[in-house]
Amino acid sequence: MPSWKVVASVGGELISVYDGTTRYTVGRWTLGKCGANGWPPLSSCYYAYKAVDKALTAKFPKASKHLTAPKVLIQAVACGKAYYNPELSMWALSSVRPARILPDIVPKRCDANSFGVPTDAGSLECARLVAQHNTKAQPWVP
Repeated sequence: MPSWKVVASVGGELISVYDGTTRYTVGRWTLGKCGANGWPPLSSCYYAYKAVDKALTAKFPKASKHLTAPKVLIQAVACGKAYYNPELSMWALSSVRPARILPDIVPKRCDANSFGVPTDAGSLECARLVAQHNTKAQPWVP
């Protein structure tokens, strides 16, 4: 499944805006840290969008490690088990392989919170914020 993701460009490397440690390399698979034989927990998934415009207007939690770093859009291929959140039009993917970098397409907004929860959440993981967003029903669909 092709997907779109905004990443930070730090020191010539493609790095996760949120955690600041996950590295993406064109042509190489980035695999989830756990859940290899079953459904991965949301905390080990990679978040991406099926539509370019959704990726370009993605908002990150205020606690994101590379919130102020330059950002680029990447197109990635995903495989394995995935969850979909129809409220956010966002995918949580178990593994991704960046296929190409689109450096001329600059994200418009990447400094706010797209999950509808307070941005002063500190060190809470992005996946926990998403899970807490809707306490009545889990919005992520396998």
